[in-house]
Amino acid sequence: MNKILLVIVLLLLLIACSQEDAGVLVPKGPIANPASPIKKIVPIFAPKTESASAGVVVEVNDKRFLASELSSQLSAIASKSDKQRPTSAQLAEIRSRLINDFIARTLLEEELGRQNIIVPTAAVDRQMDKIAQRLPAGMSLAGLLKERGVAYQDFRRDIIFSLKVAVMVEKESPIKITAAEIADFYEKNKKAIMTPEMVRIRQILIAISPADTREQRIAKKNLAHDIQKKLLAGGDFATLAANFSDCPSRSQGGDLGYLVRESLNKEFAAAILSSDVGAFGKMVETAAGFHIIQVLDKRPPQPRPLDTEVRENIRRFIAEQKRAENFHRLLTRLRNNAQITVFD
Repeated sequence: MNKILLVIVLLLLLIACSQEDAGVLVPKGPIANPASPIKKIVPIFAPKTESASAGVVVEVNDKRFLASELSSQLSAIASKSDKQRPTSAQLAEIRSRLINDFIARTLLEEELGRQNIIVPTAAVDRQMDKIAQRLPAGMSLAGLLKERGVAYQDFRRDIIFSLKVAVMVEKESPIKITAAEIADFYEKNKKAIMTPEMVRIRQILIAISPADTREQRIAKKNLAHDIQKKLLAGGDFATLAANFSDCPSRSQGGDLGYLVRESLNKEFAAAILSSDVGAFGKMVETAAGFHIIQVLDKRPPQPRPLDTEVRENIRRFIAEQKRAENFHRLLTRLRNNAQITVFD
């Protein structure tokens, strides 16, 4: 992975970091495609300092991105594609993005140098730890870097760059969010700020094991059917759960409490949807075993009140939007004041 693309990944990974880590959050999205156009001159000859076959793709304040560098990056991306080789249209899009990334990176590095932005080593260490913690289970940061062909020190330098950009954006346009902004956002987005649909259920689980024989599994299924018949005949659910259930909830009479319906597997969800409150649903078979379910309560989605948690979530959302706007505003200003030429 080339350095510019790595920075893009880092910017996305750092969105959720706390302000204490480096003063601000990094704006969302890649450092590419700012609004202001670049000066384009065609045709033009390659500078004499470069061979005719190499040439210059773009020049930013006298800093050049060579065609040989671009070709190397394109080849690396194409070779690491998980699917089939990118089409000509896809390569053209990647080429455009790499050029924009070079422009943005160059402008940001120059501005960071002018402002002499410094990030404490401790802040960098915290971000390294945060990124490692966000990786999927079983994946290490060292393993990921090795797989991508990225040296640890290069990765760390890009972390430092990302944090410095975050500090610079905050320095240029400090984020201020008023209570009125939060209240206005809440009123306009009430329908999207809902509690999830909840269901309260209790169950009796007759567990099965991969080691069970066919006869054992049939016997367990028959036991579950017998328990279901006892319930339909008026048997006490809590007593039957305490006597037969293999679920830890048996000590609570099988009560699992309130669960988010969308978090349930499809077999459970289907049984719940087809059951009225108080009724016994059809027996559900999963990899865990045979489940006898009773729906105790259903709670439809409800608008959440503007409590402390909702206020904080809204504040973070608005702050992220403002940081993204401030980032692109800064980048646009830098581009407008720079000498940028793209060669065809």
